[in-house]
Amino acid sequence: MNIFRQILGKNIRVKMGMFALAVLLWFLVVTERTYEYVIDTPIQLVGLKINKTVAEPIPEYVKVKYNGRGRELIRLMYISKPHLRLDLTTITNKHTFKLKSDMVVLPGGINATVLEIIQPDTIGVVLDERLRLTVPVNVKLDIEPEAGYVVTQIKSIPNQVEVTGPKQIIDNLKQISTEYKKLEGIKRNTELELNLEIPQEYGLTIHPMKIRTVVNIERLVEKTFINLPIRSPNLQIGKHLIVEPPIATVTVIGGFTALSNLKPEDIIVYFDSSEVNFLNPHTVNLKVACELPVKAVKIVPPGVRIFKSVQ
Repeated sequence: MNIFRQILGKNIRVKMGMFALAVLLWFLVVTERTYEYVIDTPIQLVGLKINKTVAEPIPEYVKVKYNGRGRELIRLMYISKPHLRLDLTTITNKHTFKLKSDMVVLPGGINATVLEIIQPDTIGVVLDERLRLTVPVNVKLDIEPEAGYVVTQIKSIPNQVEVTGPKQIIDNLKQISTEYKKLEGIKRNTELELNLEIPQEYGLTIHPMKIRTVVNIERLVEKTFINLPIRSPNLQIGKHLIVEPPIATVTVIGGFTALSNLKPEDIIVYFDSSEVNFLNPHTVNLKVACELPVKAVKIVPPGVRIFKSVQ
């Protein structure tokens, strides 16, 4: 073993040089030989009208058999790649192309021959009208603020995006959603970037692909309003209709800004007239409506009785 190491260790640079030269000579000999080889060849669509788009997926590649010297085939595989050209100039709706060898375009300076297309034999192309539509963004955020805080606003910038694609898909598209994210234990305004989810349908492009989302957080506060009149959307309360009691006290919670601007007239206390039965009077539950982002947590009384007055 020691003798072998001594022999190998002498003139190591010379030996490595000789080995590299042998590999080079072998490579030159091998690449000068002629071979047949199947190469995945990309498809190129040409002549597509500006108001048209491809509505259904087509293969990315076709398998093509080539003949040529080794070095030419290496260039085809890794350097100057060929492509199969499908001319859509005269196509208005759909067409099935029967694939032929003369559809394959070789790069300039390549000395190789297209023998045959192995698969597929045909490619079907379906076209549709190309439409552009602006749709709203649906922000998929699950937010759990820290106790004592509340989300007062979620704002996306932009709140609409432009979608381009086949008419048959665009006509049914109502919105574009963001990726899902969950935020927990936050108590300050937060800003984050969300990716948009591209629908699975073929041929759609979205611009932009990301949006900026701002989440406003405020401290949760409580406020009580007394002597609020009770109303009904469909019944006229007054001389011939008696509500007992006629007023209510409502406690609401919400962000500091909303409650600071909230006035008694902003709160509507009402009952659903469809729940009223004059033949069998009973307590009807009260409800609260408000345009500002607040939530009623207590209504006193929780319900009222409605009577027709006796003249």
